[in-house]
Amino acid sequence: MTGAPAGLEPPRSRLCEFLRDREAEIIADWIQRMRAMSQARDLSDSAIVDHLPKILELIADFVESVHNGKPVSFGTLPKAHAVDRLARGFDLDNIVTEYGLLRRAVLDLWEARIGPTIDLGELRNFDTALDELLRQATVRYAEARDKLLKAVDRISESALGTADLETFLKDLLRATLESTESVDTAVVLLREGDTLRVRAAVGLEEGIDETFPITTSGGIAGHVATERRPIFIQDAASDPRVISPAIRGKGVRALYGVPLMRDDKVIGVAHIGSLTASEFSEEDKLLFRTMASRATSIVIKAQLLAELRRTESAHRFLAEASRQFAQSLDYEATLKRIARLAVPTIADWCVVDLIQNGALQRVSVSHADPDKETLAYELEERYPHDPNASTGIPHVLRTGRPELIAEITDAEMAAAATDSQHLEILRGLGLKAYIIVPILSRDQVLGTIAFVTAESKRRYSEDDLRIAEDLAGRAATAIENARLYAEGPR
Repeated sequence: MTGAPAGLEPPRSRLCEFLRDREAEIIADWIQRMRAMSQARDLSDSAIVDHLPKILELIADFVESVHNGKPVSFGTLPKAHAVDRLARGFDLDNIVTEYGLLRRAVLDLWEARIGPTIDLGELRNFDTALDELLRQATVRYAEARDKLLKAVDRISESALGTADLETFLKDLLRATLESTESVDTAVVLLREGDTLRVRAAVGLEEGIDETFPITTSGGIAGHVATERRPIFIQDAASDPRVISPAIRGKGVRALYGVPLMRDDKVIGVAHIGSLTASEFSEEDKLLFRTMASRATSIVIKAQLLAELRRTESAHRFLAEASRQFAQSLDYEATLKRIARLAVPTIADWCVVDLIQNGALQRVSVSHADPDKETLAYELEERYPHDPNASTGIPHVLRTGRPELIAEITDAEMAAAATDSQHLEILRGLGLKAYIIVPILSRDQVLGTIAFVTAESKRRYSEDDLRIAEDLAGRAATAIENARLYAEGPR
C-alpha cells in the first residue's frame, strides 16, 4: 500500500490550487520574512500585505494557464504595488527582495506540505509570473521615483526663485498640475488661528478669498484638518462635505486633500481636483503628498521670516512714534504723522478719533489712496456712529477695552451698515480685519486708534493687538504731557 508521507498532502495537488488554498499561510509566512527588512519592521501587517492577496490570485491564474491555456494580464497591479512601496520608503533593492521572499515562502511551504516534487510546467509559469511582476514593478518604481525627484526639484527651484510665499505656493500648484495626469485644480489653505484661508489656487482662482473654520463644518479643508489625514472624495461637486462655492460651481469630481503638518500640528491643507476623472492614480496621490510634505518646511520658514519682518517693522514703527511724540507738544499733528507711518507698515487704514470738549472728533484718516481718505470722511458725515453700538469705536469708547476682529465677515459688515448703499460701499472697500484700541489716561478714555487691513489681506493677531496698545499708551502719555504743559504756569 502506498501513500503520501505523514504530514504531506497527496501528490495530486496543483500549484495553482495550492496558492489559492494556502493563501493565508503563505501571507503569514511572508510577513515574518518581511519583518527582517528595516523598512518593514515598524509597518502594520496590513501595510506589509498591501496588494499581496491580489498578486497571489494573479500568480495562481498564470500558473493554471499551463493547463487551460487562458491568457492572464497583470494589469496595473504591480505598478500600484511599486508606488505604494515607494511611498513607504522602500528602495529598488527592497522591491527585488520582497518578491524573492515571496518565491521562497511559496516553495518552502510547498515542500513542507506537498513534498519535493512539483509540476515543471507549473513551476516555469510560477517563475515567469514572479519575474514579470518584478519587471513591471521595478520599471514603474523607477519611473515614479524619477517623477518624484523632478517634482521635488521643481519645489526647490520655486523656493529659490522667490521670497514671496504666495508666489511660491502658486508655482508649486502649477508644478503639481504639470506633473500629474488628471489634475485640473489645486489649492493651498494656511492656518490663521482657528480658520483656514486660501492662500493660492490654480484652476479655482475665483475661490481665492475663501476661509473655513477648522471643524467638520468647515468643508473638505476643515475635515482634513480636523481628522489630520488625507481624504478622497469621488464627486466633490455633490458631496455634502464640500461647501466651497468655487469647487461646486466648477463641477469638480475627484478631490484629494492632505494636511500640512509640522510637529504634529496642522499648519494648513492642500487639495487637488479633477473636472473629468472620478479617481486619482496612487502615483498622483503619492506625488501630491510628497510635494505637500516638502513644501510644508518652506511654508514654515517663510511664515517665520514674515513674522520676524513684521515684528521688526512694528518695533521700528513704535520707536519712530516715540521720537515723534518727544519732538512736539502738538499731539494732534503728531498723531496725524503717526497715522501716516502706520500705513502700510501695520495697516492699510489708520483712523484716529479724540474726545474734545465732550464730543468725538476725527483727527486723522490715513490711507495710501487720498481718494479713499476723502471717502472715509464723507462716510463719517453721512453715516455717523451709533453711540450705543455693541461693536466698533463707540463700544471701545464706552468700555475702555480694545477690540480685535481677525477677519471681518460679510455678516458683520451687514450688521454695521445703516442701509443697503452703506453696505455696498463697505463691501467695495474690501475690509479684512481691524483693531481698535482706546487711548487711556488714568482710566479716562481720551479717544481711539483704529487699524484696518484691506488690500494687503493681512489678518491681525494678539501680537498686533499688543503693538497697537503700546502705541495707544505712548499717545496717551504724549497727550497728557501736552495738556499738563498747557495748564502750567506761563
